[in-house]
Amino acid sequence: MPNIRLLELDEITDPRIRALLHQAEERGAPDPNFFRVMGHVPELCTRMYDLWTESFNRGRLDHRLKELVRVKMSRSVACQY
Repeated sequence: MPNIRLLELDEITDPRIRALLHQAEERGAPDPNFFRVMGHVPELCTRMYDLWTESFNRGRLDHRLKELVRVKMSRSVACQY
């Protein structure tokens, strides 16, 4: 059982977050549930999304290497997500 309730889509009223959610659905990442959790604090949500975008979609490292790091990190903490 989650500790933070996922917001229903109609509960996400901030237009910035709704736009980011739509963009994520089109791209396939991040998981829309990110917005359903982080949407409780809109300012934090938008800043975290900016950080996510910068670290996952930009930078000097090859995307494949970033993905290998993500998989290794997930396995090291037994994350099945």
